[in-house]
Amino acid sequence: MTTTGACRTAFDKAVAKKAFVRAGLSTPASVTLPKEAFHDPGPSRSPPGSPNASACRCS
Repeated sequence: MTTTGACRTAFDKAVAKKAFVRAGLSTPASVTLPKEAFHDPGPSRSPPGSPNASACRCS
């Protein structure tokens, strides 16, 4: 594997975990979430009192 390939593998935790397991190393249980789970929900879905609750004053 090239240095670039190793770096890319290490950066992606799900891919790195698979590589460790293939190599016979134990890894802790984990969950992989889709990138859509990390979008900004916007003020209408923010919990009351959160910093983003009143951030957008769009009309």
